[in-house]
Amino acid sequence: MRPNGRFASTLQIAAAVAAVIAVLQQNNGVRFGIGMVAVLLLLGGISLALHRRSQRTRRLSRTQRRDVTRYFNRVVQEFERELPLPVAEKSGSLAQDVRHRAAYVSPPFRVYASGLSRELTQPEIDVGTLDSVQFATERLDKGESLTLIGGPGSGKTLLGVLIFATLADNYISSRGREPLPVFVRLNTLGARDGGTTRDPLEDVLALLPEPIRSIETTRLHRMLNEARICFVLDGLDEIPSTLGASRSAKRIPPEVTSILGHAHLITCREAFHDLYVDGDNATQNADYEIHLLPLEYDKQVSPFVQQYCRAMRRPDLCAPMLTALTSNERLAETLSRPLMLRMTVHVLLYELQRDEKSLASRILLTGSDYFNAEIYDRYIVAWLKREQGKASRPVLRPSDKLSLVESIAWKIFCNPMRRDAGYGSFELTDLLIARQDLLAVIRDWIARQPQELAESWSLADIFSEIEERTFLIMSERADTYRFAHKSFFEYLLARHVYDCLARPIVTEDVVALLTTPFPDEVIDFLRELLHWCKARAGDHTGAFGVEEALLKVLRDDDDSNTTIMARQQAANLLPIVATADTRTYLKTRIAPNQHPFIRRAIAVGEALHHADASLLDEFVNELDVDPIARSFHMGYNRIYYGDQPLSSTNFQDDGGADCTRFFRACTRHIELERYRYIKTMALATVRLMLNDPARRALLVEQERPALMRLLLACNREDERLGQAYDRERSALAEVIRSGLDGLPDSLTIDVSTD
Repeated sequence: MRPNGRFASTLQIAAAVAAVIAVLQQNNGVRFGIGMVAVLLLLGGISLALHRRSQRTRRLSRTQRRDVTRYFNRVVQEFERELPLPVAEKSGSLAQDVRHRAAYVSPPFRVYASGLSRELTQPEIDVGTLDSVQFATERLDKGESLTLIGGPGSGKTLLGVLIFATLADNYISSRGREPLPVFVRLNTLGARDGGTTRDPLEDVLALLPEPIRSIETTRLHRMLNEARICFVLDGLDEIPSTLGASRSAKRIPPEVTSILGHAHLITCREAFHDLYVDGDNATQNADYEIHLLPLEYDKQVSPFVQQYCRAMRRPDLCAPMLTALTSNERLAETLSRPLMLRMTVHVLLYELQRDEKSLASRILLTGSDYFNAEIYDRYIVAWLKREQGKASRPVLRPSDKLSLVESIAWKIFCNPMRRDAGYGSFELTDLLIARQDLLAVIRDWIARQPQELAESWSLADIFSEIEERTFLIMSERADTYRFAHKSFFEYLLARHVYDCLARPIVTEDVVALLTTPFPDEVIDFLRELLHWCKARAGDHTGAFGVEEALLKVLRDDDDSNTTIMARQQAANLLPIVATADTRTYLKTRIAPNQHPFIRRAIAVGEALHHADASLLDEFVNELDVDPIARSFHMGYNRIYYGDQPLSSTNFQDDGGADCTRFFRACTRHIELERYRYIKTMALATVRLMLNDPARRALLVEQERPALMRLLLACNREDERLGQAYDRERSALAEVIRSGLDGLPDSLTIDVSTD
């Protein structure tokens, strides 16, 4: 029994009653004692009967519990279709089935009190020997709430489903006494209009699945009020956004806002949480934040490989696979993310099964800058080939199918573009594609193929094959489809852009392709693909057409403001694929004669991809003396990160006070090693924000902990960044100290330079 549970309390009461009876019997005789025992037994029987009746009215009926169990099974089975391992003999436990299909290993994690994880003095919460699933289920069982935070592919959805399955097992085994869990994929909600006039409980009921929503309303209200229903919400960063031109506009639909008032676990990407969610009042109901950490080789990677090989009935391949994974130390970062680990092991197993001896000649475990993109590429190709083998009469070749799903990803990206909001929230009002839109994409794709192939294909056959044999899966919302994982969508979108750049294409089409800024996750994949292109081609990138295509955009006669975004994106990407001669031409001939916005893009590209911050240092100097350079730099980034709507200002700063999302992005650039060579620009940008009175007041009020962290960061020397870096960290430290009152002595540091 649970500590301090009803059984323990009953024993304590019984002992007290027995003591009373003994005293009364001693004072009044045996007959009186026997009478008292009879009276107490009668009262106990009545109390027990009333308690059992109360329990029956609190619990669902047997039929309702059976329907709920079917719902549990359906949720888990739909998720298991996304997992790579074969179905095992059913264990009778939903959680155990998920663990087997995923070759699950418990990831490392940290726990903080919600909203305080970013404070300098806030300690990590000690959870003892509990793993993340145990900790989360215990908290939810007590009516508390949690936010699960991690990077792309860190296993958030898997953990969410596993926590849901564990709660479902508990509910089934307790015959409905434990809290009833509900699982909601937030990317299936559809676009919502802001505001609601309904009761919050009615908003919650609108999101309940049918087997639960069919329970009488009064009972559902009572279950919600008594914390006997808890929610697992997956993908806060994938929620259809309702963000408008105003910072105060609602981002979260009313149904979800209402759910956040009940016991829940909600998953969210780390970057999205840091930039857009942390500090949002709508998400402050959580009691804890669980931060997922990178996997460790001995504790997670090696056990995962062993489980994976056993599940695939190839334990003999475990040793050569581990040898391949440990052959290059630079693979550690790739293997530290569960999704990348799973895809890497899948690719390796596929190659080893074909021919173990020639593994090295077919898969390049180089650990290079483009390795993530290479793994995605090989994983997707292996998936398509495997699905091709399952079809009795395949319609499309894997290469054709890959080209088509890239077009589908592009359609999903283009559909929801809005002009009244910034780009930073990745303004996809819906990450799904409707059936009619999917059919339209297939028709357009067929029309672009050679005539002899197009005439041999049936629209219905291609639609059926795309529906059943690709990464698109039927969504929980009728007649809509989504990619099995958000990162597949992001990779395929980047690959579509890369393929368009790599083949002969007219300049106008390249400009149209680059007119809209891509979110960070897509840009990261695109940069990796371009690095891969450069590595495979040596210094002769012209064979792929990318260098020529990007140069044409920069040389285009139309240098008006209507093409300025395409030109700046081309200028930012070109240093990745440029030959040495092109880089020299770019820095000495193109950059000096271009708009400051374009010079900024070239400087950032050189700093990020060639560790050359000389152009960037020159641009940082411009920010204090050139109002146009400063306005475009601040305006574009405020638009990109969602602090300023895209409007007639043409990427110039509109002077508004909102800057917290851009500020948080700058903080990440200062703190993360991958952005080392643009750190000087980030320091200068924060200084410019603090020099504006309205923005200064906003940041001092809302971002004090981050400003204190930046003050510490200003004390870090870096010889490779030179005098410009020293000057900017000194200037920023002085501005922060003058704006923050009551700093502890440990933060009043001296970063003055000679």
